[in-house]
Amino acid sequence: MSEFISDIDEEMPKLDKHGFTIRPPISDTELIIRCLNNAPCGCDKKQVERLVKEWTLKTT
Repeated sequence: MSEFISDIDEEMPKLDKHGFTIRPPISDTELIIRCLNNAPCGCDKKQVERLVKEWTLKTT
């Protein structure tokens, strides 16, 4: 195994100006699902569960 990056065939992740890895963007639906799963405060729990199930099935 080599110590040099140029010998590696893998693509290097993109970094921002501070050196942090830039993640690829997610879809609007994925964002909503994550928000509902992480913070369903003030929402009807059963309604949130139903919406997450519906949207998860649509995205797969």
